[in-house]
Amino acid sequence: MSVWKQSCMTFAVMTASAIWAQSVFAAEAVPEGARDLSGVWWTETYAPRILPMDGSDIPFTEEGRAQYEENMAQLRSGELEDHSRVWCSPDGLPRVWQQPYPFRIVQTPEEMVILYERNAMYRVIPVDVPVGDINDLFPYFAGNAYGHWDGDTFATEVLGFKTYTTFLDDTGLPSTFDLHIAERMTKIDDTHLEVVVTITDPAVYAEPWDARFVFTKRDDISHFDFWVCGEEHRDISSVEGVTP
Repeated sequence: MSVWKQSCMTFAVMTASAIWAQSVFAAEAVPEGARDLSGVWWTETYAPRILPMDGSDIPFTEEGRAQYEENMAQLRSGELEDHSRVWCSPDGLPRVWQQPYPFRIVQTPEEMVILYERNAMYRVIPVDVPVGDINDLFPYFAGNAYGHWDGDTFATEVLGFKTYTTFLDDTGLPSTFDLHIAERMTKIDDTHLEVVVTITDPAVYAEPWDARFVFTKRDDISHFDFWVCGEEHRDISSVEGVTP
C-alpha cells in the first residue's frame, strides 16, 4: 500500500472518529428531558403590543412606521377589519405567541405539532427537512415552518406568510410577503418554556429584532375548542395584563 493511500485512510478514520466523538459528546451534553417540549403551556402575562426583548424601540423603516400608524388608526375607527377577531381566522406569527390562552405541543422525531387554543390554530413543523424557496410556497396564516434541533433548543425557519389578513401583534404591527420568522424554543427548566422570535422584514423593519415569550407548563388543564368568535370561552382573568 502506498504511503499516500495509507495517509488518506488514516485521515478518514481519524475524521470519522472525531465526528462520532463530537456527536456522542453533544448528545451527552443535552440534559435528560430537555428536548421534551410536549404538554400544555400557558403564559402568565399579556400585553397587546409586542416589543423587542432588549428594551429598545421597534426598528421601523419610514414605510413601516407609516403603515403601523395607519393600521392602528383604522383599527380604532373600524375602517380596517381584524379578520382574526371578526372571523376567527388564525392569528399567525408571532401574534399567536402573545395570546393569553394555552397551547399544547405534541412532538415526534419527525414532526413538532403545536395546537393553539386561540382561534383553533395549529402548526405541523417537519424536523430536518430542507427549507423551501419562498417563491414556491403557498402562503399560510402561520407561514411554512421548518424545524431542527440545535442542542436542547428547537429552532425553526418560517416563511411564506399570508399577510393581507394578519398582523404581527394585537395592535396592528405590519408585515409583507418577505416576512421571515426564526423561532428558538428552549426549556428554561421543567416547568418553563422560552420562545425567542426573530422578526425580519426589510421593507417594514430596518433590522431584524427579537421578541421573547415565556410560558408555564400546566399539567392541570387541557386546551379547549375555540371555533366561533363572540362565544364565551376560557376564563383568562388570571393572566396578568388581561382587561376584564
